[in-house]
Amino acid sequence: MTSKVQSPPDIFEKIKNRGIDFEVVHRIVQVERPHDTLFSAQWYRGRSISQVLKHLEKWRAFLEKDFILSLSGDLKAKLEGFVLRTELLVWRALIEANHRVGPRDLQVRWIPTGRDENGHKVFIQPDREIVAVHRETKEMRRARLPGGRARSLALQAEDHRRAFQELGLWDQLWKGDLSRIWTSKRKRQGWPLFTRLIIPRLYEFMAPHYTSPGNYSARLDGTNAKAERPSLFQKELLQDMVEILKMEHEYAFQNATLDQLKAVLQRYLAKRKQSAPSQ
Repeated sequence: MTSKVQSPPDIFEKIKNRGIDFEVVHRIVQVERPHDTLFSAQWYRGRSISQVLKHLEKWRAFLEKDFILSLSGDLKAKLEGFVLRTELLVWRALIEANHRVGPRDLQVRWIPTGRDENGHKVFIQPDREIVAVHRETKEMRRARLPGGRARSLALQAEDHRRAFQELGLWDQLWKGDLSRIWTSKRKRQGWPLFTRLIIPRLYEFMAPHYTSPGNYSARLDGTNAKAERPSLFQKELLQDMVEILKMEHEYAFQNATLDQLKAVLQRYLAKRKQSAPSQ
Protein backbone atom coordinates (compact mmCIF):
# COMPACT_ATOMS: atom_id res chain seq x y z
CA MET A 1 0.00 0.00 0.00
CA THR A 2 1.57 3.31 -1.09
CA SER A 3 1.53 6.17 1.33
CA LYS A 4 -0.19 9.38 0.23
CA VAL A 5 2.19 12.24 -0.48
CA GLN A 6 1.24 15.16 1.72
CA SER A 7 1.14 18.52 -0.03
CA PRO A 8 3.06 21.40 1.56
CA PRO A 9 1.01 23.83 3.65
CA ASP A 10 -0.41 26.87 1.85
CA ILE A 11 0.32 30.41 2.98
CA PHE A 12 -2.81 30.55 5.18
CA GLU A 13 -1.78 27.44 7.08
CA LYS A 14 1.87 28.48 7.32
CA ILE A 15 1.21 31.85 8.94
CA LYS A 16 -1.57 30.42 11.12
CA ASN A 17 0.94 27.89 12.50
CA ARG A 18 3.13 30.84 13.50
CA GLY A 19 0.29 32.52 15.34
CA ILE A 20 -0.26 35.23 12.71
CA ASP A 21 -3.80 36.50 12.14
CA PHE A 22 -4.37 36.65 8.38
CA GLU A 23 -7.17 39.21 8.80
CA VAL A 24 -4.59 41.67 10.16
CA VAL A 25 -2.23 40.81 7.29
CA HIS A 26 -5.01 41.45 4.78
CA ARG A 27 -5.83 44.81 6.38
CA ILE A 28 -2.20 45.89 6.19
CA VAL A 29 -1.64 44.79 2.60
CA GLN A 30 -5.01 45.58 1.06
CA VAL A 31 -7.60 47.33 3.22
CA GLU A 32 -5.59 50.03 4.99
CA ARG A 33 -3.79 51.31 1.92
CA PRO A 34 -4.86 54.82 0.88
CA HIS A 35 -7.30 53.79 -1.87
CA ASP A 36 -8.58 57.22 -2.89
CA THR A 37 -5.08 58.69 -2.86
CA LEU A 38 -3.71 55.84 -4.97
CA PHE A 39 -6.52 56.03 -7.53
CA SER A 40 -6.08 59.79 -7.83
CA ALA A 41 -2.31 59.39 -8.17
CA GLN A 42 -2.77 56.94 -11.04
CA TRP A 43 -5.56 58.79 -12.85
CA TYR A 44 -4.18 62.32 -12.54
CA ARG A 45 -0.46 61.63 -12.77
CA GLY A 46 1.48 64.86 -13.19
CA ARG A 47 -1.40 67.06 -12.04
CA SER A 48 -1.85 68.51 -8.57
CA ILE A 49 -4.98 68.12 -6.43
CA SER A 50 -5.45 71.88 -6.79
CA GLN A 51 -5.38 71.62 -10.61
CA VAL A 52 -7.87 68.74 -10.65
CA LEU A 53 -10.32 70.54 -8.34
CA LYS A 54 -10.15 73.71 -10.45
CA HIS A 55 -10.79 71.68 -13.60
CA LEU A 56 -13.78 69.96 -11.96
CA GLU A 57 -15.09 73.37 -10.91
CA LYS A 58 -15.01 74.46 -14.59
CA TRP A 59 -16.96 71.34 -15.56
CA ARG A 60 -19.59 72.00 -12.90
CA ALA A 61 -19.97 75.60 -14.06
CA PHE A 62 -20.27 74.46 -17.69
CA LEU A 63 -22.91 71.82 -16.88
CA GLU A 64 -24.96 74.30 -14.84
CA LYS A 65 -25.27 76.63 -17.87
CA ASP A 66 -25.53 74.00 -20.60
CA PHE A 67 -28.89 73.29 -22.26
CA ILE A 68 -27.77 71.25 -25.29
CA LEU A 69 -26.69 68.06 -23.52
CA SER A 70 -30.15 67.83 -21.93
CA LEU A 71 -31.58 67.17 -25.39
CA SER A 72 -29.83 63.79 -25.51
CA GLY A 73 -31.76 61.72 -23.01
CA ASP A 74 -29.92 61.33 -19.70
CA LEU A 75 -26.48 62.25 -21.09
CA LYS A 76 -26.24 65.44 -19.03
CA ALA A 77 -27.28 63.63 -15.83
CA LYS A 78 -24.62 60.96 -16.44
CA LEU A 79 -21.94 63.60 -17.00
CA GLU A 80 -22.98 65.50 -13.86
CA GLY A 81 -22.89 62.29 -11.84
CA PHE A 82 -19.44 61.38 -13.19
CA VAL A 83 -18.01 64.83 -12.43
CA LEU A 84 -19.42 64.82 -8.87
CA ARG A 85 -18.25 61.26 -8.11
CA THR A 86 -14.80 62.21 -9.37
CA GLU A 87 -14.80 65.32 -7.19
CA LEU A 88 -15.74 63.27 -4.11
CA LEU A 89 -12.84 60.90 -4.83
CA VAL A 90 -10.46 63.86 -4.95
CA TRP A 91 -11.84 65.32 -1.72
CA ARG A 92 -11.32 61.99 0.07
CA ALA A 93 -7.81 61.77 -1.37
CA LEU A 94 -7.15 65.29 -0.08
CA ILE A 95 -8.10 64.17 3.43
CA GLU A 96 -5.91 61.04 3.19
CA ALA A 97 -2.95 63.13 2.01
CA ASN A 98 -3.23 65.63 4.88
CA HIS A 99 -2.83 63.74 8.14
CA ARG A 100 -0.89 66.75 9.40
CA VAL A 101 -1.81 70.33 8.53
CA GLY A 102 0.65 72.78 10.04
CA PRO A 103 0.53 72.30 13.85
CA ARG A 104 -2.64 70.18 13.65
CA ASP A 105 -3.44 66.50 13.19
CA LEU A 106 -6.36 65.81 10.87
CA GLN A 107 -8.65 62.79 11.18
CA VAL A 108 -12.13 61.68 10.15
CA ARG A 109 -14.47 60.15 12.73
CA TRP A 110 -17.73 58.28 12.22
CA ILE A 111 -20.61 59.51 14.40
CA PRO A 112 -22.76 56.63 15.72
CA THR A 113 -26.43 56.65 14.78
CA GLY A 114 -27.50 54.72 17.89
CA ARG A 115 -26.80 51.65 20.02
CA ASP A 116 -27.89 48.02 19.72
CA GLU A 117 -29.48 45.84 22.41
CA ASN A 118 -26.02 45.20 23.92
CA GLY A 119 -25.19 48.86 24.16
CA HIS A 120 -22.70 48.78 21.29
CA LYS A 121 -22.52 51.73 18.93
CA VAL A 122 -24.36 51.38 15.62
CA PHE A 123 -23.28 53.09 12.39
CA ILE A 124 -26.00 53.11 9.71
CA GLN A 125 -25.28 55.67 6.99
CA PRO A 126 -23.67 57.82 9.70
CA ASP A 127 -22.51 61.40 9.60
CA ARG A 128 -18.76 61.92 9.59
CA GLU A 129 -16.75 64.57 11.34
CA ILE A 130 -13.43 66.05 10.24
CA VAL A 131 -11.46 66.86 13.39
CA ALA A 132 -8.32 68.99 13.50
CA VAL A 133 -6.42 68.82 16.81
CA HIS A 134 -3.57 71.18 17.67
CA ARG A 135 -0.64 69.01 18.79
CA GLU A 136 0.50 71.37 21.57
CA THR A 137 -2.59 73.19 22.85
CA LYS A 138 -5.00 70.31 22.05
CA GLU A 139 -7.44 72.91 20.71
CA MET A 140 -9.96 71.09 18.50
CA ARG A 141 -11.78 72.23 15.37
CA ARG A 142 -14.67 70.22 13.94
CA ALA A 143 -16.65 70.17 10.72
CA ARG A 144 -19.52 67.78 10.04
CA LEU A 145 -20.17 65.80 6.85
CA PRO A 146 -23.82 64.68 6.85
CA GLY A 147 -24.52 61.05 5.93
CA GLY A 148 -27.62 59.26 4.72
CA ARG A 149 -28.52 57.58 1.44
CA ALA A 150 -30.78 60.47 0.43
CA ARG A 151 -27.89 62.97 0.35
CA SER A 152 -27.18 63.78 -3.29
CA LEU A 153 -23.71 63.75 -4.84
CA ALA A 154 -23.93 67.51 -5.34
CA LEU A 155 -24.64 68.08 -1.65
CA GLN A 156 -21.84 65.70 -0.61
CA ALA A 157 -19.34 67.60 -2.74
CA GLU A 158 -20.59 70.90 -1.30
CA ASP A 159 -20.27 69.42 2.23
CA HIS A 160 -16.53 68.86 1.70
CA ARG A 161 -15.95 72.33 0.29
CA ARG A 162 -17.84 73.87 3.22
CA ALA A 163 -16.11 71.70 5.84
CA PHE A 164 -12.59 72.81 4.95
CA GLN A 165 -13.67 76.44 4.92
CA GLU A 166 -15.23 76.02 8.38
CA LEU A 167 -12.02 74.45 9.70
CA GLY A 168 -10.06 77.47 8.46
CA LEU A 169 -7.35 75.21 7.05
CA TRP A 170 -7.90 75.45 3.30
CA ASP A 171 -4.82 77.58 2.58
CA GLN A 172 -2.62 75.27 4.70
CA LEU A 173 -3.67 72.00 3.03
CA TRP A 174 -1.15 70.23 0.81
CA LYS A 175 -2.68 70.05 -2.68
CA GLY A 176 0.24 68.79 -4.75
CA ASP A 177 0.76 65.94 -7.21
CA LEU A 178 -0.11 62.65 -5.47
CA SER A 179 1.72 60.57 -8.07
CA ARG A 180 5.03 61.96 -6.79
CA ILE A 181 4.30 60.44 -3.37
CA TRP A 182 2.74 57.03 -4.05
CA THR A 183 3.76 56.05 -7.59
CA SER A 184 6.86 56.38 -9.75
CA LYS A 185 8.21 55.53 -13.20
CA ARG A 186 9.58 52.28 -11.79
CA LYS A 187 7.80 48.95 -12.02
CA ARG A 188 4.81 48.85 -9.69
CA GLN A 189 6.56 46.74 -7.04
CA GLY A 190 8.96 49.67 -6.60
CA TRP A 191 6.23 52.25 -6.04
CA PRO A 192 6.57 54.20 -2.76
CA LEU A 193 3.10 52.91 -1.82
CA PHE A 194 4.68 49.48 -1.36
CA THR A 195 8.28 50.30 -0.40
CA ARG A 196 7.48 53.03 2.15
CA LEU A 197 4.10 51.91 3.50
CA ILE A 198 2.82 48.38 2.89
CA ILE A 199 6.05 46.34 2.99
CA PRO A 200 7.44 48.02 6.16
CA ARG A 201 4.09 47.61 7.98
CA LEU A 202 3.83 43.98 6.92
CA TYR A 203 7.40 43.32 8.04
CA GLU A 204 6.93 44.94 11.46
CA PHE A 205 3.80 42.85 12.07
CA MET A 206 5.17 39.49 10.88
CA ALA A 207 8.84 39.62 11.92
CA PRO A 208 8.30 38.90 15.67
CA HIS A 209 6.79 35.53 14.70
CA TYR A 210 10.01 34.43 12.95
CA THR A 211 12.92 33.96 15.31
CA SER A 212 16.40 32.59 14.61
CA PRO A 213 19.91 33.81 15.55
CA GLY A 214 21.00 36.77 13.47
CA ASN A 215 24.33 38.10 12.24
CA TYR A 216 25.58 41.40 13.64
CA SER A 217 25.47 44.39 11.28
CA ALA A 218 27.15 47.65 12.24
CA ARG A 219 25.02 49.54 9.70
CA LEU A 220 21.68 48.20 11.00
CA ASP A 221 22.50 47.52 14.65
CA GLY A 222 24.90 50.32 15.51
CA THR A 223 28.47 50.10 16.77
CA ASN A 224 27.47 49.57 20.41
CA ALA A 225 24.76 46.95 19.82
CA LYS A 226 25.13 43.35 20.88
CA ALA A 227 25.16 40.60 18.29
CA GLU A 228 22.47 38.67 20.16
CA ARG A 229 19.26 39.38 18.29
CA PRO A 230 16.88 37.50 15.95
CA SER A 231 17.73 37.40 12.25
CA LEU A 232 16.35 40.46 10.46
CA PHE A 233 15.90 38.65 7.15
CA GLN A 234 14.96 35.10 7.94
CA LYS A 235 14.40 33.23 4.67
CA GLU A 236 11.01 31.82 5.75
CA LEU A 237 9.80 35.34 6.60
CA LEU A 238 10.87 36.71 3.22
CA GLN A 239 9.29 33.75 1.42
CA ASP A 240 5.97 34.19 3.21
CA MET A 241 5.96 37.96 2.63
CA VAL A 242 6.61 37.53 -1.10
CA GLU A 243 3.87 34.90 -1.32
CA ILE A 244 1.39 37.22 0.43
CA LEU A 245 2.32 40.19 -1.79
CA LYS A 246 1.95 38.09 -4.93
CA MET A 247 -1.45 36.87 -3.76
CA GLU A 248 -2.79 40.30 -2.79
CA HIS A 249 -1.09 42.40 -5.51
CA GLU A 250 -0.32 40.01 -8.33
CA TYR A 251 -0.18 42.82 -10.90
CA ALA A 252 2.78 44.34 -9.04
CA PHE A 253 4.64 41.38 -7.52
CA GLN A 254 4.19 38.57 -10.04
CA ASN A 255 7.94 38.38 -10.70
CA ALA A 256 9.20 39.64 -7.32
CA THR A 257 12.18 37.85 -5.77
CA LEU A 258 13.45 37.39 -2.21
CA ASP A 259 16.52 39.51 -2.98
CA GLN A 260 14.36 42.40 -4.19
CA LEU A 261 12.24 42.28 -1.04
CA LYS A 262 15.34 42.03 1.14
CA ALA A 263 16.81 45.13 -0.54
CA VAL A 264 13.62 47.11 0.22
CA LEU A 265 13.72 46.02 3.87
CA GLN A 266 17.43 46.82 4.21
CA ARG A 267 16.76 50.40 3.09
CA TYR A 268 13.78 50.67 5.43
CA LEU A 269 15.68 49.36 8.47
CA ALA A 270 18.67 51.60 7.74
CA LYS A 271 16.35 54.65 7.67
CA ARG A 272 14.59 53.46 10.82
CA LYS A 273 17.95 53.20 12.57
CA GLN A 274 18.92 56.73 11.48
CA SER A 275 15.64 58.22 12.71
CA ALA A 276 15.71 56.39 16.07
CA PRO A 277 16.57 58.62 19.07
CA SER A 278 20.15 58.20 20.28
CA GLN A 279 20.61 56.35 23.56
